[in-house]
Amino acid sequence: MRVHDTHDFYRFSEDAYREVIMSGLEDVRIWRIMLPPRIFGMGTKGA
Repeated sequence: MRVHDTHDFYRFSEDAYREVIMSGLEDVRIWRIMLPPRIFGMGTKGA
């Protein structure tokens, strides 16, 4: 979700997961299920 043409980190959006919570990981995958959404993510640590 984009708010005011910036990433929305306040509401734990997919952008927040990808760029903050999963930063430093490789092969990051993020998906949402249900309403209200539950966001899941996974990634691998580099060697």
